[in-house]
Amino acid sequence: MSKSLKRIVLLCIITAFDFFSSIEVAFFFQKTLSASEIYLIYAIFSVLVFILEVPTGYLGDRIGYKNSILLGLFCGILGFLGFVLAKGFFGIIIAYVFMALMTSLISGSDEAILYDCLKQDNREQDFERIYAKTESFAYIATIIGNILAGFVAAYSMVADIVIQMGFLVLALVIFMGVNVISDYGDEKNDKSRLSEKIKRSKSLVLLLLLAGLFMTSTLLGTKFSQQIMLVGNVPIAYFGVFSALLTITASFSSYIAPKIRRIPFSVIILAPSIILMLIGISGNSLFVLLLIITSMSRALGNIKISAYINHQISSKYRATINSMKSLIFRVFYSILIFVGGKLADVDVFFAVMICGGVLAVLIIALLIMRGCGLRNDLPTAE
Repeated sequence: MSKSLKRIVLLCIITAFDFFSSIEVAFFFQKTLSASEIYLIYAIFSVLVFILEVPTGYLGDRIGYKNSILLGLFCGILGFLGFVLAKGFFGIIIAYVFMALMTSLISGSDEAILYDCLKQDNREQDFERIYAKTESFAYIATIIGNILAGFVAAYSMVADIVIQMGFLVLALVIFMGVNVISDYGDEKNDKSRLSEKIKRSKSLVLLLLLAGLFMTSTLLGTKFSQQIMLVGNVPIAYFGVFSALLTITASFSSYIAPKIRRIPFSVIILAPSIILMLIGISGNSLFVLLLIITSMSRALGNIKISAYINHQISSKYRATINSMKSLIFRVFYSILIFVGGKLADVDVFFAVMICGGVLAVLIIALLIMRGCGLRNDLPTAE
């Protein structure tokens, strides 16, 4: 591995140390926010990312993926600092503005710079394998963060946020040493290929839509799981352990993803929304354990979708197209987390069931439009 590739992989692992997401709902409840206010904040965050996603992806293509990621890390540090200083609903929203900038600036550019680094070493054919292993190690880092976060939170949730900021600072320093030059090739031909792939390729467009719905179904399960566990009187110290269990599953699935060919792509994409429906229908907090299957599906689906898209798009537009994938996800997620949040104030299980049902119907419709039966797999990248 080249020095730049090692730094990129290390960036992914360091930023994956997660000391916040496994306790964030409890943290916001401690800030005296209601369930509807918390999920409204998530919806606003998604709208912000939606607005910023493509412009920042385009910015990444123009100023360079490295500069985009460095700027995103800096915004993330300011965002977590805002969580510590925020006094209420509006203060947290301001903090989330910086978090949205971090998310959108890094989104797309991280995968793009990894692919271009491999391409610079004439190893772009290894993208799926390297990306899968990187994701696997990143999940392990998340596991460690989740486990420690729950126990640290039992004493101080603010300490979790301070630790998270420290990892972002470390990632920023390490990433400054990355040196990757993207080979854009002939711009005219790139534009022609982009137009052909996006405007004329039904398969790719539908895949982007499926990716957005798939990402929505996996994240909704994670967000609602904390409230479901609170309803079941699960001690907060175990929140991190549960998140770690999910991440262990995702890590293992990610590591073996390039070798898995027998599980139909359609099943991988549809599984998380079906799991949401089952949890909602059960009305039992123990059914939250079904999210283990969602974690497996998330790892497999994200890697296969990312590998396919990155092979299809040239360096000139790779961050922009990856950002479009995230933008579509943010549209669906913003709507469902807002509606689900309102329903969750009354009954979180009913909210989860409705969200899962809507997602399942949309995913099945797109799979039918794509002409993809349950036994068909993702088409091989060109």
